[in-house]
Amino acid sequence: MSPSAFARLFKMEMGCTPHTHINLKRIERACLMLAYTETPIKQIAAATGFCDRFHFSRTFAKVKHMSPARYRNVNRFGHA
Repeated sequence: MSPSAFARLFKMEMGCTPHTHINLKRIERACLMLAYTETPIKQIAAATGFCDRFHFSRTFAKVKHMSPARYRNVNRFGHA
């Protein structure tokens, strides 16, 4: 199967591109780390496969409509 055929089939089945799906899964993992650990955001960015904190923060904000720091403050374990 060619890469473009795979991408079309993936989008048809999953409703998003493979790249978007991977980013959503990375952000899901980051959300857990932000809410349940004190790991610095820079380390969370690296652990979830982003090249730097700034790229991570931009992608996170696109998906969650808030910064990682704000997400952490709102969703700390025991708060919500």
